[in-house]
Amino acid sequence: DVINNFCGRVKTQERLNALYLLTVADIRGTNPKLWNSWRAGLLENLFHAAARRFAGESGSRHVITSRRQQGAADQLTRAGTPEKQQQKLWQALGSAYFVRHELREILWHTANLVHQTEQPQVRSRILPDSDTLQVMVFMPNQPRLFARLCRIFSHHGLDILAARAFVTEHGYILDTFIVQIPPKHAAADYPNVQSALEAEINNFIHGYDTTAEHTACGIRSRRSRHLPIAPGVHLAAEQDYPGWYTLEIVAVNRPYLLADVAEVLSDQDISLRYAKIATLDERVEDSFVLFSPHLENPKNQLALKQALLAQLSV
Repeated sequence: DVINNFCGRVKTQERLNALYLLTVADIRGTNPKLWNSWRAGLLENLFHAAARRFAGESGSRHVITSRRQQGAADQLTRAGTPEKQQQKLWQALGSAYFVRHELREILWHTANLVHQTEQPQVRSRILPDSDTLQVMVFMPNQPRLFARLCRIFSHHGLDILAARAFVTEHGYILDTFIVQIPPKHAAADYPNVQSALEAEINNFIHGYDTTAEHTACGIRSRRSRHLPIAPGVHLAAEQDYPGWYTLEIVAVNRPYLLADVAEVLSDQDISLRYAKIATLDERVEDSFVLFSPHLENPKNQLALKQALLAQLSV
């Protein structure tokens, strides 16, 4: 739907080319700190998806799922992975996984998971030519997991630029984070930062939980104090899917913000099924897919909005 609406506004391939170039120039010229290989990849994904639609390629859910799953299968086959093992992985992940993840993520995930579909693990990699880490966490689902993982990242001083929370068909979480390493670290320090983070998350997924010790400091940057961003919360019911809701929030970025938002959801017995996080310098724009039958009551919806606004205004 996003690609369809986008193409409806852009209208032609020529205008798409021009818009892409203008956007890259605008980001790099306005705030060079925002530009890195991860954001470049996001724009490239949008550009190529729109270009395929202009070329007449179908954007149906089935076509997207088939194309991405086939790409992962081809990679695993070339690596010598038996087809039986591949089928076991596809059943565990489910079809929704291929719709909600880009092919590059899928190739990375499946290469690590295909022989360990029931074994908790953490994997990370430093993205090329950037100060960002991509982190994958795979483990049995438990209450408050997303919030506790976010606290670990904040404890290490890592800013969460993007995150995808996903629950597999066999009850495991497959959460993927893009986190930014603080400027105080030189590039030579990045492997040490990566190792320290992996060590703590490894302890966490194997039962040693230190996240209760990680508390918010609530410190905002000087820029955000002088240029405040009004917090906003929008909650909407999913049509034709009783009990399912989409939550969108806008707020100024601060340490532990995402963890605090996830804690609010857990406190109100709301199941977080999917999260898409976008941090643009001082501004965060996050969206969540929630399941909670008791949100049918308007009073419960109001209570959730009030609790979230209280956290976003800290």
